[in-house]
Amino acid sequence: MAPKRMVQLSMDDFVEDDDASRFKRSRFSDILVSDTRTVVQAYGEYCPISRNEYICRMEKHMEKTDDNEICGGDCENRAMQIECVTGNCTTGRNCSNQRFQRSACASLFLAQTAEKGIVLFANEFIEREELVIEYTGEVMDNNEYKRRQQLLRGTRHFYGVQLNAREELDATRKGSLARFANHSCAPNCKLELWEVGGETCCGLFALETIAPHEEITLFYSASLTKLEARRCMCGSTTCKGYIPM
Repeated sequence: MAPKRMVQLSMDDFVEDDDASRFKRSRFSDILVSDTRTVVQAYGEYCPISRNEYICRMEKHMEKTDDNEICGGDCENRAMQIECVTGNCTTGRNCSNQRFQRSACASLFLAQTAEKGIVLFANEFIEREELVIEYTGEVMDNNEYKRRQQLLRGTRHFYGVQLNAREELDATRKGSLARFANHSCAPNCKLELWEVGGETCCGLFALETIAPHEEITLFYSASLTKLEARRCMCGSTTCKGYIPM
């Protein structure tokens, strides 16, 4: 499948005057404690970004070298979840191990459902092991992440992913559509951490072939942090009845 770049706009670009102010004020309060938000509210509660932003330090950049290793089906970098860096792979544009760098994600959309509220759906066929979407957000140290969580005490939705022992990726304020993937006891996607140009990036990868209009789901306890125990609505035959911690 040819790489595709997901285009996403903030709802602030479409609402004016009092409505715009209302959406901005509610981003980190009423919307985050509600399970009845609309698609418009969901888009308005965060700022879409295609790349991670670094809050507590500068982003790392790997210098290009004259490395001559060729990227193929048995690429050692891919096996270790490391992307080949542009300029370091002799296959050039033919390198198939630069999905994060090329924003090679699938077409997705949000919809509101009676059972689960806001749901993330596939808009096309997605092959097994394909990058569905990068989970972007703000990268920060543990202390800053804990400070932010204190400000959001009592909310229902958390969007943190632990990158390493020192840093968290927080998609509460800024992120991608990946933040809307719901929990399932039998998920069709998983979160993977990849090294990309010296930094750790997070992506949703398909565990199986996903059909158009099929929900994108994850197993939360293996990925997202700071979850509240609550009833699971995934509907799978193996559902445990609650979202595990």
